[in-house]
Amino acid sequence: MGSSTIRTVEPKSTPISLSDLKDHLRIYDTTEFDAQLTNVLDAAIGQVERATGRALITQTWEMRLDKLAKCIKVPHAPLQSVTSIQYQDSSDAQQTLGTSFYTVDTSSNPGRIVEAYNYSYPETYNDINAVLITFVAGYGDAEDVPEPLKYAIRFFAEKMWENPQGNYAAAMDNSLDSLITNYRIDGIAL
Repeated sequence: MGSSTIRTVEPKSTPISLSDLKDHLRIYDTTEFDAQLTNVLDAAIGQVERATGRALITQTWEMRLDKLAKCIKVPHAPLQSVTSIQYQDSSDAQQTLGTSFYTVDTSSNPGRIVEAYNYSYPETYNDINAVLITFVAGYGDAEDVPEPLKYAIRFFAEKMWENPQGNYAAAMDNSLDSLITNYRIDGIAL
């Protein structure tokens, strides 16, 4: 079953602030590098999110599937909620699946959408991307993000700042890997 995701609502903040990153890099009393450091910070956050399969700050995603399955693993843990499940019915008309048809498991990592007991999903149109699931993921605000993940962002940003022409993926060495290994979601991290 094919699936793809796209972020539709960006996080409203970052897990660490620009000033926190500047303190970590010992860059004081200047704004000369703020634009570059903001780009480095964004790239480091993205790398940590991709490497772990997690969304750090609350954000909204859309996931497309070819059909409904009895158990759907939702990427970008931790799952906070499922906003809606829309699908193309067997006549190719768009429908919204009622919440009584499914149960949302936000306790598991990754989160899951499970067909409800004594319910059966309706037939979907036999086409790619016939199902659209909108969901919210992330720990919440910056203070809710686990410290090891914040440190991983600082560490990766430091590697990028020190070697701007380097291969950033190579910066995910054993030290950084050990920080995030307990936060990887099996089968979801890239």
